[in-house]
Amino acid sequence: MPLFFDQVQQKQALFTILDTSDFLVTYRAFQDEPVLEQIPFLESFLRQKQVYQIPVSADVTPERVAQEIQTRFSEQQGSILLPGRQFDQFGTRHGRGHGWYDRLLSQLPTSYTRIGVTDEAHYFTERLVRKAWDEPVDWVLCQQKEEWNVLS
Repeated sequence: MPLFFDQVQQKQALFTILDTSDFLVTYRAFQDEPVLEQIPFLESFLRQKQVYQIPVSADVTPERVAQEIQTRFSEQQGSILLPGRQFDQFGTRHGRGHGWYDRLLSQLPTSYTRIGVTDEAHYFTERLVRKAWDEPVDWVLCQQKEEWNVLS
């Protein structure tokens, strides 16, 4: 997996974004998704920031979640951590095929920083097909063995 020339600079840039975010939107991991609380450097941000965890329920719609986030954090800047089945180096994200996160992201301000979270088996250097409804990410946190790398 190719990494950017200076991982220290990449991590520092993302840390600055997370540090200046007023809130974080997080997910509850399914069995095959990275658990955010187990990512060493995210732990402190999750403790320090206001956190909105996306509820897991069949009756929760992405539109309702987006409205709740915007109402709760009106006039604040946030970062969204989201899982995916595939990410590429161009910011394309593919999920489980139902478009839930794409619909959520389409309803939120583009000023919110979008951070994909995955492992190296689900990160691709070649371009994935991006459909018109696919909402891209700004950054990808990618686990390679025991280390987490930051890709922008």
